[in-house]
Amino acid sequence: MCFYIRNTQESATLWIAKEDIVCYKFINRDMSSYYKGFTYKFNTLYKTNLKQPKNINSKGELMFKLKTYYTTNITEINKGFHSYIDLKTCGSLEGGFGAGVVLVKCIIPKGSEFYIDPINKEYVSNQIIIKKVV
Repeated sequence: MCFYIRNTQESATLWIAKEDIVCYKFINRDMSSYYKGFTYKFNTLYKTNLKQPKNINSKGELMFKLKTYYTTNITEINKGFHSYIDLKTCGSLEGGFGAGVVLVKCIIPKGSEFYIDPINKEYVSNQIIIKKVV
């Protein structure tokens, strides 16, 4: 799963969670991630390094064109915990993941670093907690 940073201020800004953020994620029934196969446990804090893409400056502005995607300048983040902003977005995607997949409610904990993709309604964060199957 790739996370896209587009040429918008909201998307290009590295945010710090001021409070816990509820989000949602599709995982396999065996509790492994759908794309990478990483195994999760409920109520466990997972951390990773979330690197700011090199083409974004300290003000959160894209410095040059990395890739053109449907005439929008973007860059990708592949490392981090990917999740969806709301259940409505998940409902429209649910059929595309197959029968062996479940939707889980997650928390991006207060103090976590994250990016927002406002178009696909996704987060990518450096920390996540899987809470329960929805």
